[in-house]
Amino acid sequence: MGYQILLSNAAIFLCLPGCIYEPRPTRLKPGVTFEVYTVAAKSSPNTKSLTDPATMSVLNLVTPPVVTAANIRDATVTIDENNHVSFSVNIDEPSAPSAARLESATAVFGTKLAIVINGEITAVPSVVAPISSPFHVSGGSLSAGYWEELVE
Repeated sequence: MGYQILLSNAAIFLCLPGCIYEPRPTRLKPGVTFEVYTVAAKSSPNTKSLTDPATMSVLNLVTPPVVTAANIRDATVTIDENNHVSFSVNIDEPSAPSAARLESATAVFGTKLAIVINGEITAVPSVVAPISSPFHVSGGSLSAGYWEELVE
């Protein structure tokens, strides 16, 4: 199953009908690394290589990352009535440089991103629309327990 990143410009997105419980924004635990990179087609001096465990292919991640844990204001784990898990992330204020970097990095349809948590690629979505804050990661095989271990 693939991953999706969905764009939301309103907090209402986090309260879709059918949520099992009222999500509460939390912070990432100290020591958790959360990075969002754009993926380059070829290796270059400004990329680092990391293997995607889902496909075992080596990806070229453009450095520096677009977003890091230092840019995350809060995160929310949500489970809907069909037991689909999502992880919603709010980054710095919309006027912050990190928000502008994310929107710029996702301006081109089809751009691949790599979400790297604690040094491992956890998702490699393709952009379908420019992304700002908050953004939402869903799909794949990661459980609610996995995402909940990242937040306090």
